[in-house]
Amino acid sequence: VSVRQFLLIFRRVAAGELQEESGLMALAQLSEIDVSTEVVLGARAFFEAKVQALSVLSKFEAEIREEQEEKKRMELERKQWHVAFKELQSTFCS
Repeated sequence: VSVRQFLLIFRRVAAGELQEESGLMALAQLSEIDVSTEVVLGARAFFEAKVQALSVLSKFEAEIREEQEEKKRMELERKQWHVAFKELQSTFCS
């Protein structure tokens, strides 16, 4: 059952539009589902979504690492510039 179909069934149950002996009413009254009887496509979609979420997370982590490396490079350049400035200053002051 897709999300859209589930919402349609839920709306009909709430509105009292389903008959007691209908298959949709029996489906609406299910509180759990046996995964072994369901089609594998649902599991496939679930795991594909998980993989996609992990890849997005990996991209995010890579961006964070890249920003941290950039900050380290900037700090190193600043320190090197500061040392060079001090050396140049010492040549003029002595």
